[in-house]
Order: sequence, then structure tokens, then C-alpha cells
Amino acid sequence: HANLIEDPEDPLFAKQWHLRNTGQLEGGRRGADVNVVPAWEITEGEGTIAAVIDDCVQRDHEDLKENYINGFDFDDLDGDPSPSWPGEGHGTATAGLLAARSNAVGVRGVAPRTSLVGIKALSSTLLDMADAFAFAEANGAMVISNSWGPVYYWAPTVPPVMNTVLGDAIR
Repeated sequence: HANLIEDPEDPLFAKQWHLRNTGQLEGGRRGADVNVVPAWEITEGEGTIAAVIDDCVQRDHEDLKENYINGFDFDDLDGDPSPSWPGEGHGTATAGLLAARSNAVGVRGVAPRTSLVGIKALSSTLLDMADAFAFAEANGAMVISNSWGPVYYWAPTVPPVMNTVLGDAIR
């Protein structure tokens, strides 16, 4: 196990400078990373549940499927938050940064043994967005990732319903 922590078998790990920066990229500075490799000696996220609320989360992605436990698509109102059209994929990418399994396939996430809840909700109503947080909480999420940016119609103000849901999630 310790050997895989220091030298994970995922073929793209060597390019993940944000996890272990050896100066592998031109201009890169050795050690300028999140310093996660020593943390993997303590935990790789076992027992943690994280939710990703975004444009999609591909539940059968080869780096995510072992950690995927549940999800919902608030656009199509079904249990599959996978991409519906080309161009969707931001949520799958952020889920990979968080929880890609060390499995000799692609990349490795910062917490590769974290259980994952995928939620597709960015094209939904404000009420659906609030419900997405409630869904994450109801499914045991201890961490909720939202990498949305300022392009949504309700930005930059946060409506009261979102403040209520976020406050409940924090408590």
C-alpha cells in the first residue's frame, strides 16, 4: 500500500502537478502542490461522502464508478446525472479531481477512496438548486463541491432560499 501512495499506478498521475509537483512541467516549482501524498499515509478519504453539484457527473466513468454511490439529475428528473450532450463534463472533471480512484486507468483524486454523490443541477431552477443541496445532505455528504463560476442568472446575489439551504447544510 505504501508503495502505491508514493508512486501511484495511475498513468496520468505523473502529470498531476497539483498533487505532487516534482518540477515536471517547464517552469514548474518542485513542492508547489497541495502536499497530499503524505496525507495519504493517514487517509485516502475512507468513510467520507462528497457530493459534486455541477453540469453533470458521469457515474460510469472508469475513474469514478468504484466510488460512486448515488446521484440525481434535476434537469431530467432521474437518477442519472451523466452528461446529456457533448460539452458537458465540467462536473465529471471536478469529481475526478476530488475522488478519482487509484486504479491504473487515468488520474488520481485528492481523496481516492471518498464515496461520491453526483448531482446535475446547473440548468435547473433556484428551487432545484436548493433541492440539490438537500439531496446531497440526505445522502450523507460531508463535503459539497460547487465549481460554478459567475455565469449563472442568479449571480452575483444569492437568493434567500439558497442561504437557508446552505445554512442548514453547515449546521
